[in-house]
Amino acid sequence: MYRQDLTDLFKRLHADVERSCGRLVIAFGIGPAGLYPKERNYAFYMEPKFSHEMGTDGKCGLILVAPRMLEATKDRAEAIMRHEFGHAMDLQATKVPQVCERLSVDPLSFRIGGERRADALAETLWGCPIRYDSCTVQSLKYGVTPRPTFLGE
Repeated sequence: MYRQDLTDLFKRLHADVERSCGRLVIAFGIGPAGLYPKERNYAFYMEPKFSHEMGTDGKCGLILVAPRMLEATKDRAEAIMRHEFGHAMDLQATKVPQVCERLSVDPLSFRIGGERRADALAETLWGCPIRYDSCTVQSLKYGVTPRPTFLGE
């Protein structure tokens, strides 16, 4: 993938979230490789109160991806970004309760900000489960669902 492909993916998913959940103030960037020490680390979401540490104005959330995301398949990149948007919806979007009401499970059964909750919110919005492949990285095509418990819930 090229940097522009990732930017376009971010913009498309962001527009989807805002159509369903309301305004979501969020930025996107590619972070330094040192922030992603494990091979399965491709991205993370930072809440506005912490994002200023990465150069934002501190008023927006931030999805920061690893340089290795440039080598990811489109399937993997989209699954990872959907998962990160799940965190953003959970912690920042203004109309998340309406999204949560459509979950097939009780949204209170997941810890707010939790990994499985991010996956559930992403699945609700895009209609496709987040899977975990043999490398325990998010995928839309291959692997198991829900997120394996040894990765953290």
